[in-house]
Amino acid sequence: MTERKWYHDSYRRNLIDMHIPDWDPAFFSQIDPKDYVAKLKTANVDTAYIYTTSCVGLCNFPTKVGKMHEGLHGRDIIREITDGCREVGIRPVLYINFWSKWAYDTYPEWRSIAPDGRVSGDYMFGQPGRYGMCCLNSPYGEYFRSLVRELMAGYETDGLWIDMILWRTLCTCPHCRRRFLEETGHELPDTIDMGDPVFVQYLRKREEWVLEFFESIQAIVHAKNPDAAVVCNSTYYPSAVLGMSLDYAQSTEYITGDSNLGPERSFEAKFFNNVTRNHPFEFLCSVMDPQLSEHSMLKTEDHMLQLMTSCLAHNGRNGFIDAIDPSGTLNPAVYEHMRRVCEVTDRYIPFLEPGMEMCADVAIYTNFSNVTSPSDDGKPLHDPWRSDSNTATRNAAARMVEHNIPFDVITPLQLHRLSDFRTIVLPDAYVLEDAEIAALRAYVENGGTLYASGRCAICDNLGGKDPAGRLRDVLGVTITGETSEKLTYIRPEDGTDILPGYTASHPLSCRSFQTLVEASADTKVLGRLTLPWVHPEDTTKFASAISNPPGRHMDNPSLCIHPYGKGTVIYSAAPIENLTGRDHSALFARILHRLTGEDLAFTSDAPHPVEIVVYRQKESGNYVINLTNSLLPVLTLPDITLRVRIPEPIKSLYTAPDRRGVPYTREGDYIRITLPRMHVFEMIIAEV
Repeated sequence: MTERKWYHDSYRRNLIDMHIPDWDPAFFSQIDPKDYVAKLKTANVDTAYIYTTSCVGLCNFPTKVGKMHEGLHGRDIIREITDGCREVGIRPVLYINFWSKWAYDTYPEWRSIAPDGRVSGDYMFGQPGRYGMCCLNSPYGEYFRSLVRELMAGYETDGLWIDMILWRTLCTCPHCRRRFLEETGHELPDTIDMGDPVFVQYLRKREEWVLEFFESIQAIVHAKNPDAAVVCNSTYYPSAVLGMSLDYAQSTEYITGDSNLGPERSFEAKFFNNVTRNHPFEFLCSVMDPQLSEHSMLKTEDHMLQLMTSCLAHNGRNGFIDAIDPSGTLNPAVYEHMRRVCEVTDRYIPFLEPGMEMCADVAIYTNFSNVTSPSDDGKPLHDPWRSDSNTATRNAAARMVEHNIPFDVITPLQLHRLSDFRTIVLPDAYVLEDAEIAALRAYVENGGTLYASGRCAICDNLGGKDPAGRLRDVLGVTITGETSEKLTYIRPEDGTDILPGYTASHPLSCRSFQTLVEASADTKVLGRLTLPWVHPEDTTKFASAISNPPGRHMDNPSLCIHPYGKGTVIYSAAPIENLTGRDHSALFARILHRLTGEDLAFTSDAPHPVEIVVYRQKESGNYVINLTNSLLPVLTLPDITLRVRIPEPIKSLYTAPDRRGVPYTREGDYIRITLPRMHVFEMIIAEV
């Protein structure tokens, strides 16, 4: 059994942002560590992440390496806060921020430099002058490690929470140029091209450098305290700019990141749950509405409950983020607010286990290799670009929540588990490595079903490119190109029922490219490509002044179904899972039901703001059925019916935490439940 660590049982975490400069003597002039700790106690916090530095770069402790905040006048508030926390039973974990505007201003030669020559103070978040980033390959890397050594020598802590060891640009500073040349023999590339081994090697090196740097910090911490939990804010941004990798995500003790309520939260929660090295994962969310950029307007208690319970529903742990006033004071209303919310969520804690297993029939497959978009290939490095194919992955999750389809999000770490799922969803995954190709091919050959879309598997992860698609034998189509039109249509093939309500004359519009493909002899075409009368970018003529009607019927397949071995594949030339229209969502759901079948782990008539997550507890074997309502403002929803697969005899079925019995009917391996109403969250326990 896994050794139980403090983070397994920490449900009330708190981080107080202290990004305060010192140009005004009033800043931090009223800071009171005793009041700070008292506020945390009011909120019933069990773990406090305590700022030793911020993105400003000033130290909130006496330092011989960096610059201490002038407003503290040498006072060691970190000592006072950590000691105070321990006295009242709150676990102190030190926080340190990798960004440093002070170092950026003081040592210009340490700065990260974007491909266009700009430095972060010129452009970050559209607020010039506010933020500054230095490069970890410059002497700043050793400066940062020296700060960590000071902290570990000076304070007893249960962990180190590091913020943002991630790039904010494709750094081309002299230190990166020199290191890349020394390690590869190549100059830095100047063009984006996933088919260029040097460009891909540049991406991989940046990932290696981030991981190596983080591991060097872990070594410093563990040399002093082997049991300390060293974590880094790993907010999932699948972009080449940030340089995250699966190894980096796995290196942190548990994965943590900022998260707000929205359609991406379900994807992020499931992704985090399957990527974290140790469970549970962590979400931190601002108490301010809508996010950290607001300083004084609080989220409603219902909104905070939504955030906390949606995290608990995925078996994660949640924390609050507040922001200190420049003077150093805290708003007491925030902590009363947090206390009331925690009093509600605390009641669910006895029903949670760190290692519960999700019940899901469909898995979205994602990796860290799809970090650009093929449409970016050929652009100079200095062009603004943040696109990535993982957008389709996240939107696929939103579509499945909308249609109550039980799903999980898996990565290369779960390749051995593909057969646990009836259907794998592969959205526009243009980069797949050899091991992934082999596993997916074997999965379908042995009877699995696969949905794939777009530019599937045209690149490997080393810079090799096969424009026809490395999975073409499995998909049953060979890619020959891509439409230049970003508005296309899918017209149903005669005799198919995949697009009810649409015809050849009035096909389904897709505000997306489509791949141009040729179908193999044993592939059945369900729909074909139609283009607008006039190319949408041609401003010299049009077929309709307002819209771009369909007019050019092409022979290229758009939707295909293909048998492979014992399995079945449906391929879409357009990533329809990435499109937000009602009928795109319905088509995607229809495809998944056709592949997966109707006897899913659960079905429901719950409206799309409600997400359902079902877990099986490892220790007891009991089932946990969670329903979260993301509708804002929160409205009570009536009469939700659930049909859940629980083949074992049920000893007791009740709501948590009040243990109120829930009536149900048995239908073979399923039970049917009707909830007369739900507000923010419902948890139902089935004891078997």
